[in-house]
Amino acid sequence: MSTYLLPNSHTLEKVIQESLETTPQKGVLQGTRRLTKGRSGKRIVFFPSIKNNALMPCESRLEADNCLDLEFDSSVVSYRTQPFTIDLGANKSYTPDSIHENKLGGIVVREVKFSGALANAELLDRLDKIRSILSKASIEFIVLTENNLQLPPRINNYKFLYRCSHQKYDEMLIEYAIGILDRLPSPCSLRELRHQCNKSNLPPLIADSLLFLGLASYDENQVLTPDSLIWKAGRES
Repeated sequence: MSTYLLPNSHTLEKVIQESLETTPQKGVLQGTRRLTKGRSGKRIVFFPSIKNNALMPCESRLEADNCLDLEFDSSVVSYRTQPFTIDLGANKSYTPDSIHENKLGGIVVREVKFSGALANAELLDRLDKIRSILSKASIEFIVLTENNLQLPPRINNYKFLYRCSHQKYDEMLIEYAIGILDRLPSPCSLRELRHQCNKSNLPPLIADSLLFLGLASYDENQVLTPDSLIWKAGRES
């Protein structure tokens, strides 16, 4: 995708729609800047997105953690990384780290920075200019740092659950697993639910999938482990 001059809202909306409609090439959803492994001075991470059914190129681990956060945000329909570039003038341009659409049809641009970088006055002025451009098209602009995206225990729990997220189970097996959870004392340990699922000839990690899908709950203020107590969603702990 090309670089765009300062757009009016109609043009910017069209650019955004094009970026959200981009399809994977060989399993990768490249943005306006093609990111590949081995790029000099960059730690390129390919995040395996379930919502987009593709690998999402990211320029840092923090940007990959932004993708992880978007995966767990139930309001997010789909998202793209490095989606488009706009010309800010004076030989400067801007490419968002991510853009997403929510269930209400709203568009949100996310910029990901390490908190130390935000002490730079020039950068803050640049971010204010970008916010002003996007606000004219009713696009929300938010800046996130490691203090938002890498807070324990949430980041630990997201990574714990996301490892099993690519395993797909049909609806009947999910309902069977929920039935097993229903019959166990509430709360029970994740380990016990795994054990009972295994005894019923279900894959043990379907228990983790209930948590990932929001069908079972746990104490989000504690690090999630096999010994954590869980319960059916909607019940009191």
